[in-house]
Amino acid sequence: MTRNILFLTDFSENSVRAFENFLKLASGIDCEVDILHVVRPEIEAADTPLLAGRSAITRQEVATEVMQTFINAGQEQVPEAKMLMRGYVKIGPIISKTRECYEEFHHDLIVLGTRGDNKSRIEKWLGTASSKIIRSDMCNILLIPPGIEFNGISQVAFASALKDSDPYLLWKSLHFIEPYKPIVRWLHQIEDPYIEEKKISSFLTYFNEKPGDVQMSFHRLEKGKFSPAILSFLEQYRIDLLVMIREPKNLWEELFHKSHTVEIANAINIPLLILKEE
Repeated sequence: MTRNILFLTDFSENSVRAFENFLKLASGIDCEVDILHVVRPEIEAADTPLLAGRSAITRQEVATEVMQTFINAGQEQVPEAKMLMRGYVKIGPIISKTRECYEEFHHDLIVLGTRGDNKSRIEKWLGTASSKIIRSDMCNILLIPPGIEFNGISQVAFASALKDSDPYLLWKSLHFIEPYKPIVRWLHQIEDPYIEEKKISSFLTYFNEKPGDVQMSFHRLEKGKFSPAILSFLEQYRIDLLVMIREPKNLWEELFHKSHTVEIANAINIPLLILKEE
């Protein structure tokens, strides 16, 4: 099955590196890729809305030329990436334009690079946008941090609350990254040994009934130290990809719940795949 992927770019150096690493990851995957750059209309103090609009159109024309250069550079750096790639440049707010593109083409995955330490204004803007996209109800998201060098996926950490729907989501993520066949290390915080054993037994049965052989181990993280424990685990086991689940929240929960996903996304130094809970 061909995966339909959307890559967001601001044409920054971090985004260029993220695109190259993404192409290395995706080169073995059956996929098509849409690359989106959003031009944000800005009204300076001396500008009228009309002049600002003309400025945005000019920047869109320039960005359209840069887009092809961006794609060509990625293909030159990663010649094994043979998938179909299409570039789009739109004017407007990045979240709404991303949603428009996602809804038009029904993407399975949104990919973007995270910000670096030396951030330009546009990189800060995209960094803020990535946090909003993580919290949105759009599809699965892959975040690629700066400064990494992709060398395949041999170890995956899957962090979850051991819900009954989790085995399917993990199976879905492994199916998505085929042909990679990584070892899976399942992270959780369930302290009751009886519940833990019952859940693990059920999950292993689920995967035993699926085709293919998934190597899997379960690891209990210390309660109350979720994010630091995960980051330490990733380093200890040399994890190549972290998978987390984005759970739907109501407005009250969204206002007062500390997002571990966003916190980890800002600190992680390996790709982070965020699955939308179905």
